[in-house]
Amino acid sequence: SVDTVAALPCLASPCLASPRALSLAPCLRRMEKFAAWEKAGEGSWARLKEVGGRLVDGGPESQRKKKLSAQRQRRREAEDEPGGVARGLIRQLVLIIDASRAARIADLRPTRMGATIAACSDFASKFLATNPVSSLAVVEASKGSASRLSRLSGAKGPHVKAIKSLGDPTSGRFPPAGDFSLSAALEEARFVLANESPDYGRREILLVVSSLTTIDGEDVFAKTVARLAKLRVAVNVVSLSAETHIFKTLAAQHDGTFTVALDRPHFAKLLDAHVPPPKVVKAPPPSSKRKRKENDDGPDDDDPDDTRLRPTLIEM
Repeated sequence: SVDTVAALPCLASPCLASPRALSLAPCLRRMEKFAAWEKAGEGSWARLKEVGGRLVDGGPESQRKKKLSAQRQRRREAEDEPGGVARGLIRQLVLIIDASRAARIADLRPTRMGATIAACSDFASKFLATNPVSSLAVVEASKGSASRLSRLSGAKGPHVKAIKSLGDPTSGRFPPAGDFSLSAALEEARFVLANESPDYGRREILLVVSSLTTIDGEDVFAKTVARLAKLRVAVNVVSLSAETHIFKTLAAQHDGTFTVALDRPHFAKLLDAHVPPPKVVKAPPPSSKRKRKENDDGPDDDDPDDTRLRPTLIEM
C-alpha cells in the first residue's frame, strides 16, 4: 500500500514510479496482511493456564464468561425444586462479629479483623438489597462481653458505619482485644431479637468468629441455648480459624450451618450464601402409626407411655 511504501525510506523516492518498484507493491501488501494476522494472535499463548491437566484461556473474555456461568449456576441451584420454592422473606438477623485478640492474626490479609470488616460491610449491603422487608443489627464481642453497635433496622448506612468503626482507632474499639465470650454474644443478640423484632418473620443469628475458645460464666447449652430455642432462632456460624466443636454443635442444634473460611474469596462466598432468603421447611406429616392411634380406642402395646388398661389372659 501507499502508506507502507511511504513508511519505508528506501522506497520513498522518485524511482517509485519505475516498473521494478511497482512490481513490489503486491508483495508488500501480502507482507502487511501477514503482519496484521501475526499481531492479532500476539499474547494468546501468554493467557493460557493449566487447569486440571488442560490448557484453558485465562483472558478477560474468558473470565467474563466464567462469571456469567457461575451466576447461572447459582440461579439454577436456587430454583432446583419444581413449582417454585417457598422462602421466608421477612427476616430479623443479628450479625455478631468477634473482635477479640484472635482477630489480630494475619493469616487473612491484612488481618482477620480487616477481612471481616470488608466482607461484613459488603454482606450488609447485599442482605438489605436482597431482602427489602428485612432488618439487620450488628453486635461486637470482645473483652469477655458484647455490645450492640447498631439497632435492628433496614437502613444500610448505620450498619456499614458500625462495622467500619471496628477498624477506626478513634472509635475506642480498635485494636481487637480480650477474650471472646459466646454466652455474652448470644445473650446480647437474644435481647435484640426478643425486644425489637416482631413475632412474625424468621429470627436469625450470624456469628463470624475468629477465636478457638470461649470464656463463659455459665453453661451455654443449659441456659442461653434454651432461651434461644424458645424464640425459634436459627444460628449460623462462619469460623475464620478452624472447626470447633462448641460452635458446630450450636449451629446444628438451631437449624443452622457451620462453615470454615479458607481465604478471603471463600470467606466472602460463605457470607453470600446467607444473603438469599432461606427455604421454608414444612412440618412433616403425622406418621401412620399416630394416625392409627388416633382412630383406635384401644391401648397401644408399642407405646410405653400409654397407660390405658390392656386385656390380659388369665390361665385357669
